[in-house]
Amino acid sequence: MEARKMVKIINFDSSEETLRCSFVPHLSAAFGRKGISVLTDKHDQSYKSIASVLIFSENYVSSKESLDEFIKTIQRRHEKGHIVTAIFYGVSRSNVQELMGNFSKAFLEHRDSDQVNQWRNALAEITSLPGYETSNNQSDYKSVEKIARDLYEKLFPNERIGIYSRMLPDIENLIQKQQWGVRSIGIWGMPGIGKTKLAKAVFDQMSCDYEVTCFLQNFHETIHKKGLNGLLQEQFKNFPNQTLQQRVLVVLDDLKNHLDAESFLGGLFLFSPGSLIIITSSDKQVLSQCGVNQIYKVEGLNKHEAQQLFSSCAFGKDAKENNLPTELSMKVIEYANGNPLALQLYGEKMSSQEQPNQKETLFLKLKQAPPQRIVEVVKSSYFPLSDNEKNILVYIAFFFTGEHVDYVSTLLQDLGFFPDIGINRLVENSLVTISENRLDMHGLIHAVVREIGSLDQNQ
Repeated sequence: MEARKMVKIINFDSSEETLRCSFVPHLSAAFGRKGISVLTDKHDQSYKSIASVLIFSENYVSSKESLDEFIKTIQRRHEKGHIVTAIFYGVSRSNVQELMGNFSKAFLEHRDSDQVNQWRNALAEITSLPGYETSNNQSDYKSVEKIARDLYEKLFPNERIGIYSRMLPDIENLIQKQQWGVRSIGIWGMPGIGKTKLAKAVFDQMSCDYEVTCFLQNFHETIHKKGLNGLLQEQFKNFPNQTLQQRVLVVLDDLKNHLDAESFLGGLFLFSPGSLIIITSSDKQVLSQCGVNQIYKVEGLNKHEAQQLFSSCAFGKDAKENNLPTELSMKVIEYANGNPLALQLYGEKMSSQEQPNQKETLFLKLKQAPPQRIVEVVKSSYFPLSDNEKNILVYIAFFFTGEHVDYVSTLLQDLGFFPDIGINRLVENSLVTISENRLDMHGLIHAVVREIGSLDQNQ
């Protein structure tokens, strides 16, 4: 999704200096940080946009041209499901709704136009919708961030469920509590749990506070493909000596070997105080070896968030708009156990089947043979394991899920393995959990590991 750019039109009174020179540039930058392209020229091809922002200010309706553009935007909302967001800047919603103050005077000036009733109706419609009131005396930062965040969630309703409401505030709080200097945080969790999306949300939210920013997705794969020098040159080509005496924000996504991070970060000669390093990994030990100040564990989606994501992918609707939860939906949600990737892929797969019995059959097949993307992300955590860890994981998947950890350790030790080290490493790799001294494994990991074990046995 991150590669997709959504075009926006910002319609506002360009004669107002505060809007033109401050608020609109800040709002455009906030959209840009979230991957939303912005057009502010009324003469651009607005029919290609899927969302518009209308900024109502004191003199907005003074211009007949602005009112005409406003009517076109409302028509697109009716005809094409165009998303419209209204901002009341320095004016109250009631002033616009009831045509008070300057709005009343402006309409008197346009009273001879045959479009007056159309304008009135459109203004009544837009003021009845959710919108934002902001004063031209208050700071732009918080208001534009909220507007950009809310619009992002409307444009991409499945992308960051649970992130803005729960996880991002947690991360920001942990970072703010760290002592001044080079701050760092590790984001840890099982495959498919949303570590990359969370890191990207943090990056989008905070990047405006740093002079130099760098988000390296699939860092493990990228550094081995391009080499250390090639990657440093690509990311910091404007700094030939890699001597960064500025506040830097660096995200290393999907780290598998702490030495790769040390080599890359060591190539950046100096991080000034206030810099921030974010590292994501499925391996908690790797994060500890990197010396991050804190490690944040990404938990799965809660029941409400899981229903929202699955129903949107499976039925194209929000859970509250559909007759959910159905029995089958609840089975899928329970099996996915809060894993966003599983909920998304299972929902998309099941949306192709119309009949309930077909969906049920497909779900049973997917439990035995998960989608390829899930297989790939689990294997990416499986293959770096030692032979001892791989064998223990396969034994747990086939024979010991739900068994007491001490009992399993004794049996595995009798088989010649080293369970004290091995089981601990599997927990650190987010492949196994221990609850009330019993071994457990997410259903997705269980299915993929059993598949791997079966193939190894047949070879």
